[in-house]
Amino acid sequence: MSGKVSDEQRLKRIINKFQANIHSSKPVYESYQQMTTILNRYTTVKNYKQGCLIAVEGLKEFSIKNTNPENKEIDLILQDLLKIFVNNTILHNSIIILNNFTISKSGFKFGDPLIHDLIADLLFEKELYLEMERYLVLGNKDSFNKYVEFLWSYYSQSKSFNLPFEDVLSRIIFSYVFVENIKFAKEGSQTLLSRYITENNLTIPEKSKKYINMKFFSDNETLNFLQLLLIVIQTKNVSFFNKLKDQYQKEAQIYQTQLQYIGELYFNIKPVNNSSGGFNIMDMMKGFT
Repeated sequence: MSGKVSDEQRLKRIINKFQANIHSSKPVYESYQQMTTILNRYTTVKNYKQGCLIAVEGLKEFSIKNTNPENKEIDLILQDLLKIFVNNTILHNSIIILNNFTISKSGFKFGDPLIHDLIADLLFEKELYLEMERYLVLGNKDSFNKYVEFLWSYYSQSKSFNLPFEDVLSRIIFSYVFVENIKFAKEGSQTLLSRYITENNLTIPEKSKKYINMKFFSDNETLNFLQLLLIVIQTKNVSFFNKLKDQYQKEAQIYQTQLQYIGELYFNIKPVNNSSGGFNIMDMMKGFT
């Protein structure tokens, strides 16, 4: 029997040793130095896949260790570890590889939200806002707060260009609905609507019925439609969905592509075959153009 150690065995030993060190009584910075040395070694020889696995496990262990939200040292370590790997290879490809590892290891459908949040921060620093938006949507609560602020900031800066507020509201609703995060779609849309009303000194009546609560805009049917759409999605009642489209035919035409995907995802409506190759969530999550 050969005594040669396989790459998988070597990686397991490295990760096990690192886990033991970071959760010991040793200073956190020693574990950080150990991880940076290992990552730099793998990126130097362009062994990016193995480096990804180590980076993901390292980030995970540091996040477990960080039980104190005031501990900014570990937050900085998490970001530095990611940068060491990403900055040593092609940014876009390395992020995809890294995220694919988190999908297989974390159990999250779209990858680890913590990693998404860190990736979004890195992309923001590099002013790659179109890519950043995708990872904010797939991130954690911190990512959600950043995304709301990003959209509101974009709207505030673009008012001079007559950017309609419904473009911003539809974006946060569709982005989160497409990844089945209704909670953030509701919270984000309510936050943006409240800011919009306050910013413009509007008096908007609220309409309530049982669990339904919405702000009624007498002069903007699109804002009403978007709020009602989110309510209908939660019912998963296909009859309500079709009635909404019939009642708001103009909006149904404007958001035809998005509604087709929502119909498939939430109401089991089979999409009409076309030659475009089907709907792509990430295409719909591209940034403003």
